Amino acid sequence: MQDSVGASTLVNPGHGCIEVRGDVVQTFQATFKVVVLFAVGVAQALSWRQERTGRLCARPTHNNPTLSNMNSDLQSAVRYIDEHELKLVTAESCTAGLVASTLSEIPGCGKWLECAFVTYSEDSKLRHLHVRPETLERYNLTSEEVAREMAEGALHLCQANVAVSDTGLAGPSGGDGGVPVGTVCFAWAFEQDGKTATYAETRHFDGDRNEVRRAASDFAITRLPHFHRRFQMEWKPGMALTGNDRAQPQTQSNP
Repeated sequence: MQDSVGASTLVNPGHGCIEVRGDVVQTFQATFKVVVLFAVGVAQALSWRQERTGRLCARPTHNNPTLSNMNSDLQSAVRYIDEHELKLVTAESCTAGLVASTLSEIPGCGKWLECAFVTYSEDSKLRHLHVRPETLERYNLTSEEVAREMAEGALHLCQANVAVSDTGLAGPSGGDGGVPVGTVCFAWAFEQDGKTATYAETRHFDGDRNEVRRAASDFAITRLPHFHRRFQMEWKPGMALTGNDRAQPQTQSNP
């Protein structure tokens, strides 16, 4: 038959091929071409699957792969928590569970991660952590006073000896009282032999909403060993505490 460019074609079923006659004569095996294309497709699919399987199944050879993926400050803090047999409860607001989530990535964290509260709203802080209404009214949500009461409330509610809390403005919009976006207040409460001490700090983090939350989460964890050492130095077993049995909050601009 004639095609649109004047070339003639002949189908030869006996040889399973198509002959094309024109200025250039081309002979090929149609069946062979299909087989080749199929084989190439299968090979590519197998190669992709092998590569993907290798990525999914590859396992680091070290003992704690998740811990090694953390930065050195987080690694040090987690080891400190484990070595000192601390029992931790978290009370989070702006980080919304990131502190507990980060810690829970470590295999065996059940030895020292007791409980986690996410009290995002003002009402939840009142109902679940027993933050006093007058504290919220007087100092604002983003305050060390509120962070301190969050930590102490969580500590008293659980079988833990360390509580970490945070409350702040991750953004993008600001809150009441002219507090800058990126401001986060933290508190660390400790208990030993029936005595408690609470420490607090305020930090400002740059970045978008999630960058602020991640930085705040990491800071809450990495700062814990510092205040636990301080607690052990200041409130040794048998030492009488003064005032309301808690350390005064410390506000600093540098770690």
